[in-house]
Amino acid sequence: MIDYKKYPAWHEEVKRITGGEGVHATLDIAGAATIVNSVKSAGFNGFVGLVGFIAGAQLPLDLFTIVGSYIRLQGYSVGGLRSFLELAAAVETNNIHPVIDSVFPVSLAQEAFKHMGSGNYFGKVVIEMK
Repeated sequence: MIDYKKYPAWHEEVKRITGGEGVHATLDIAGAATIVNSVKSAGFNGFVGLVGFIAGAQLPLDLFTIVGSYIRLQGYSVGGLRSFLELAAAVETNNIHPVIDSVFPVSLAQEAFKHMGSGNYFGKVVIEMK
């Protein structure tokens, strides 16, 4: 995992780790804030999946980089209510449970976010609303 706070231009660290090759595929959920790094981290014939756009959908892309490296961009969207209900039923039927790393009471919400920010967790960090 690459800490984006330590490496704001994290595509450079990706290229370093991969010996200059870049990754085969990456999933970008932030959009405007991260798309440039996502595209630059993709290798020749790479793939960038786009979903979420939580930082905005106006993407500052350099088409020369995309076309010149044969990078493919593909958008994804979430399903509607029917898909959600089917998913919820499948989760219940198959007794699927998320992995919980830790549970914090709402009074310790700041500590929960600090814990998430540390990157030293596996699974969900839960804030209990009691």
